[in-house]
Amino acid sequence: MQGSYSAMSVDNNTTGFSKAISHEKNERVARASLNDILGFQKSVEKEMKKLTEKLQNGTDVDKGLLHKMRVVEEQYLNVLDGFRQHDDNSQKHALIVYADAVQDLISHLHRHGVPQ
Repeated sequence: MQGSYSAMSVDNNTTGFSKAISHEKNERVARASLNDILGFQKSVEKEMKKLTEKLQNGTDVDKGLLHKMRVVEEQYLNVLDGFRQHDDNSQKHALIVYADAVQDLISHLHRHGVPQ
């Protein structure tokens, strides 16, 4: 029975239409992810400004939270710099470090609550 039927093989090296669709999907995902990062970063910057103003006015603030926000901001700037000046591996590394900083910030918020 060997060879009496033909099995379709999977072509991992897609070309033409399939490759174009895959590429467009990846671009949409990347664009949506970048928009999410930008929106999150704007929120972080807005909250940092509020906390900094409270601190300058003598109000007690969660300095640990403010520190974690500054780390997120610093890593965000590293990501942007990576997109402009570095190779793919360095860009990936910068994104991973940024994601870790965001995770630390979110963990802090879950442990200590969102400031009022």
